[in-house]
Amino acid sequence: MDMAITPIRRMNKVFKHSSQWVSRLVLVASVSVCTLLAPVPGVAQLPETMGAPNAPATAGSPSATGAPLPENNANAAFGQSGSEATTGQVENGNAAQMAQAPASLQISLGDLLEITVFDTPELSSRLRVNNRGDILLPLAGTVHVEGLTAPEAAQAIGKKLVEAELMLTPQVTVFIAEYATQGVTMAGEIRSPGVYPLLGPRTLLDMITMAGGLGDSASKTISIVHRSDPSKVITVRMNVGVQTPESFAAESFPIQPGDTIFVARSGVVYVVGDLKVPGGYQVEHNNRLTLLDAVALAGGPTPTSKLWDARLIRRTEHGREELQVDLKKILYGTGPDMLLQDGDILFVPVSQRKVYTATAITAIIGAATQYALYKESNQ
Repeated sequence: MDMAITPIRRMNKVFKHSSQWVSRLVLVASVSVCTLLAPVPGVAQLPETMGAPNAPATAGSPSATGAPLPENNANAAFGQSGSEATTGQVENGNAAQMAQAPASLQISLGDLLEITVFDTPELSSRLRVNNRGDILLPLAGTVHVEGLTAPEAAQAIGKKLVEAELMLTPQVTVFIAEYATQGVTMAGEIRSPGVYPLLGPRTLLDMITMAGGLGDSASKTISIVHRSDPSKVITVRMNVGVQTPESFAAESFPIQPGDTIFVARSGVVYVVGDLKVPGGYQVEHNNRLTLLDAVALAGGPTPTSKLWDARLIRRTEHGREELQVDLKKILYGTGPDMLLQDGDILFVPVSQRKVYTATAITAIIGAATQYALYKESNQ
């Protein structure tokens, strides 16, 4: 009998020890769970509705229970400090700057619009604005879009689809594929003249760069005419050398859709007569030349040039005027140098006295040489 009871006592002891270990494990687990669920100092707790299924929790929106959530719950839940708040302010600042950006270009007659209705290809199409400023939507009718921007046109089209009872909440996107009247005409001394589309705010320097830059014979004078006021011509002087605040401000002149930009040709001065390299020389970028500069470009005078009796021929409103110029005094610095204008002609005549003198000296030298040779041969 005692032998039968002994195993039972042993089993009771085993169960007793096992239950003690199980109790300890349960106690440790409970303490751990309580520690994890206990509030941490400095960290705010999320509202209970955040954990509710199918309960959208957005800042400032009502929760599933009807109580609005605090707008700073995200930062409080994650324990974020002022650094994260600063990041949010920077992003908001960028958005504000984008909102303050110049408005998009307006839709004009003849523009081609690419209209996309989300998940409805039957209503998506490419339409061109007619002469009345309207577009004809499939199954919906006409919509006036002239003078609207692309986002405004998208709203007008969406409203039209709702009024036609075709859709309840249409998502419309409008893209201006072609601008018919928003181009800028670049003419004159430009490397690549033509009509260039103006797809955003541009300056004069931007448009010249798009056209390949100024030509070799371009001047500094650039004329701009707005389509809204064709009788008014705006003149801008470019600086092709070292930039200054004033020149940069002039080159940053804003360009409007439909403007015409004309780059004038640089002046030409003609130097002819008894010079080493006569010809026509451009006054590059509208920098005026002087008489001395023109003579230097022509290679300088020849030994027979009549410098004291040069002629400057200039075209005026009353016809041609001829002025006698003493280049000899100018070369020696004893006379005033004159500025030349576009189309001036500088003529340097030949001095017949110098020609006769040079001919006589050559003849004398030749005769003397022959006499010397003849005398030497007879000795």
